[in-house]
Amino acid sequence: MHTSLSDVRVRTGFSPLSTPSRLTECHLRVRTIADVDEWFCQAWRDLEKDSLSGNPFCSPEYVLPAVRHLSEVARPYFLTVESRGEMLWLGVFESVAGSRRLPVPHLRAWQTPHTYLDAPLIRRGHAQDACEVFWDFLSKGRHDWHAVEFPRSPERDPVTQALDETAQSAAISCLKGTYWERASLITSECQTETLLSSTSIKRLRSLRRGWRELEKLGDVRFEFQRDPQQISECAEEFMRLESLGWKAERGTALASQVEHQQFFREMISRFNQQHSVIFSRLLINGEAIASVAHLLAGETAYAFKLGWNPKCERGCPGFQLKVQTAMHAGMQLPELRMIDSCSSPGSFIERVWPHRRGFCHRMYLTSPVGSLATAMISGLRWFRNNAVAVSRHLFQSDSKGH
Repeated sequence: MHTSLSDVRVRTGFSPLSTPSRLTECHLRVRTIADVDEWFCQAWRDLEKDSLSGNPFCSPEYVLPAVRHLSEVARPYFLTVESRGEMLWLGVFESVAGSRRLPVPHLRAWQTPHTYLDAPLIRRGHAQDACEVFWDFLSKGRHDWHAVEFPRSPERDPVTQALDETAQSAAISCLKGTYWERASLITSECQTETLLSSTSIKRLRSLRRGWRELEKLGDVRFEFQRDPQQISECAEEFMRLESLGWKAERGTALASQVEHQQFFREMISRFNQQHSVIFSRLLINGEAIASVAHLLAGETAYAFKLGWNPKCERGCPGFQLKVQTAMHAGMQLPELRMIDSCSSPGSFIERVWPHRRGFCHRMYLTSPVGSLATAMISGLRWFRNNAVAVSRHLFQSDSKGH
């Protein structure tokens, strides 16, 4: 697919979400991985630090190792809105020829096997201006894309709010698909009393029995490890723990594939250089029996993955680690507002973490072709569903007649 790399220049003025001091000339650029140089990475990191809300899966520390090591991922496109040498907006996308939801070419937030959030980075104070340039490019620019898709769009998030509001102002339709929630922690609300009251009595008894089982094996201790000198060792320890259980049997453990090992090592090393990774660990006599890698972005930590030793299964080490995280995060990680579990709906974590974070599949239709294709798909689905209903009714009537 051909995509013009020409700048789209737009002059924008004051808005409630933008800097009210002066008119700002913004331009949008489309880049490929070959265009990512030292200046781009530095501007990218600077934007991360001043973004409305963080997204570690849209960070250079995540994206660049994934591109380098994960052969199954698509070639990413980097769409940036820039003004006077400053990056105001960055999204990482892949070009999709068509999908079941929309059978015409469109952009989709870049996907990897380890992506748990889809949202661009938007600089504080420039949300409206930057989003307006983005929508103007998609609706009027020289390219073949007819929509943009965010499969895991966070609800009640300032970035999502900015996208929705500016899309509506630009007369761009937003189709909302499946909504779901996953377990999370609001750290300021994680007092022991709150956690106890939100956990069933049966679960509390099970956890106490499990803790006693662990104590039979030795001295049990929980910690958040964020010492940069220890992170590399924690990463290796984590991969070893994850490879001991069912994930290894299914081939989904990071250690099961060399390229995923390489990706994880480089990713953790890069986040460590930015002081943006923490491991939560449950130890017996100083040896870890459960571990979670947390990627930090803004005021949120993302629980990337969980590994635990099945030899300690009677003690429920995964449960215990999540409970201890909830009990200690407020005091030991005061800079964080939330910990996102990155878990699937219905996960065991929901039994011990009291809060929920909502997500929704969003599709923004940016051309008449996209809107027409969506209308056709909706019409075909309506026809199919009604045809099935009519056939079933006729069959039942025919059966009764006989």
